[in-house]
Amino acid sequence: MDENDFLESTYSCFAWHGTSEINANNIKQSGEWKESSPETKWLGKGVYFMENNKFWACSWAKNGKHKTDNPVVLKTFIEIKRKSFFDMTNDKWYKLFLSTRNNLIKRNIIKKDEINDGHVIDYICKIFDKSSSKYPIKAVKNIRCYKNNNFPSNFSNSQIQICVKDTNIIKIIKIEKC
Repeated sequence: MDENDFLESTYSCFAWHGTSEINANNIKQSGEWKESSPETKWLGKGVYFMENNKFWACSWAKNGKHKTDNPVVLKTFIEIKRKSFFDMTNDKWYKLFLSTRNNLIKRNIIKKDEINDGHVIDYICKIFDKSSSKYPIKAVKNIRCYKNNNFPSNFSNSQIQICVKDTNIIKIIKIEKC
């Protein structure tokens, strides 16, 4: 498979979104998702999912920034063309991220002490949207690792997160209790 064939191929996965039961029912009925706030520092503005991992989505719903007493997860299926998928586990996308970040600092578009990864990713998404409506970025993926000295293994305490920018790529399967 050459690179063009790869970019035309589809990426798909199961992904879980942790939230409250009330929010999950509203999302399932209306199909409307609430995006993260613009100050998000991780993968930028969008709707966050844990790829292939219900446990972490439940953990977020129970203990995260918007923790809830009645946590559930929306089990979803995400399907996207790779050319619209900013996959930071891929070296080309990661290099684009790093060079853009460095250029934003060098050109004083964003001050070094004020820059965060989410701003850089949102900037790249805007560039793709303006320059190529044929290939807008619809989702961003990266691995997030947490250091936990209480973790009883050499394996990292990590998550694969997807930030969806275009909610049309999400298919809700069901609501599950945590």
